[in-house]
Amino acid sequence: MFNGKSFDGYVAEQVGNTLSAQATQEQQRMVRQQRQLAWDNAPVNAIFRVNDTIIASSAEDTVNLHTNNLLTMMDNLGVSREQAQTLYRNTIGKPVNAQALEQQLASLFGSNLSGEYPDGNSRPTRKAVSATAEAQYRQSYNQLS
Repeated sequence: MFNGKSFDGYVAEQVGNTLSAQATQEQQRMVRQQRQLAWDNAPVNAIFRVNDTIIASSAEDTVNLHTNNLLTMMDNLGVSREQAQTLYRNTIGKPVNAQALEQQLASLFGSNLSGEYPDGNSRPTRKAVSATAEAQYRQSYNQLS
C-alpha cells in the first residue's frame, strides 16, 4: 500500500496526472503560438514615419509603437518624454484606428510625420513592418557607435 493505494494504482494515477498536465501545457503553448502567428501575419493598414524611419503602425484598430525608433526621433526633434508617456497611455491596449493614431502622432511630430496607407494585396504584415523598423534602429545605432 502506498498512500492508501496499491503501488501500481498510485503510479498509474501519477502517470495519468503528468500526462494530463503535459497535454494541457502543450495545448496552451499551441494557443499562444496561434495567437502570435495571427498577430504577426495581420496586414498593416497604416505605417507612420518620421524622416523615413518607422515609428508606429496600425492594424485592425490596434497600435504597434516601434519604441526604439519613436524615442530616438522624439529625442532628435526635442519632443519631451512626457509626451511619449501620454501617447502610450492613449494607445496601448486600447482600440485606436489609424486616423486617430495619426492625429496623436501629428501633435508630437507636426510636419515631420508622414503616413502611408497601403491597400489591397500590397499591405505588409505586422511582422514585416516590425522587422524593418528594427533594422532601421540597428542601422542608426551602429552609425552612432
